[in-house]
Amino acid sequence: RSSSGNNTTMTRLLVVTDFQYDFVSGSLGFPKAQELEEPIAKKIEEYRANGDEIVFTLDTHDA
Repeated sequence: RSSSGNNTTMTRLLVVTDFQYDFVSGSLGFPKAQELEEPIAKKIEEYRANGDEIVFTLDTHDA
């Protein structure tokens, strides 16, 4: 969080897109996605610790 000269507070937002089993370790997963698992988890924890906003997207398909 930071403040500019006009007393406006800025909040950071982390958007985590489709970081779910199928795209990491499941049927649609690939090695690079598995390598990114730890850095993404650390980034999420950093944002949580700072009280910043986090949005998760989730891809679904009708059966």
